[in-house]
Amino acid sequence: MKYYLTTLALMLSLHAFAENNGTPREIFLPVDQVFIQGTDHNDEFAIALNGYLPNLCHEEPMIEIDAIKNTVYIDVKTLTYDPSNPFCPEVLKEFIQKINLGKLEAGSYQIVINEHTDFEQNIQIFIEQ
Repeated sequence: MKYYLTTLALMLSLHAFAENNGTPREIFLPVDQVFIQGTDHNDEFAIALNGYLPNLCHEEPMIEIDAIKNTVYIDVKTLTYDPSNPFCPEVLKEFIQKINLGKLEAGSYQIVINEHTDFEQNIQIFIEQ
C-alpha cells in the first residue's frame, strides 16, 4: 500500500510540474542592435536584428513583419517556458535575424520594433534617389 501511495504522490507532483513548466508561452524579445543595409532606391534594403536569448529554454526568435505605407512594424517574439523549470540553464544565446525588405522607393521610412512593449524601438531612415 505504501508503494502505491508513493507512486501516486510522485505522479501527481510530476503532473503539477508539467502543468506549470511544460507549456511554452509567447513573449517579446528585446533587440540590442539594429543594422540597416541599403541607402538608396537602387539597393536591396535589409535590416539585421541582434539580441540575446536569456536561457536555453527560449526558442529561436519568430519575426512578424507588417508594412503599412512608409512604416514597417516588426515584432520579435519567442516561445519560452517557466523560469523555474530546472531544465532551463541560465546561458545567454545570441541571435541575429536578417530581414530582407527588397527595393524601396526613395523617401522617409519608419521602422517600429516591438510596438507597445517595454522593448519598443523607433528608427527613422531616409532612402535617397
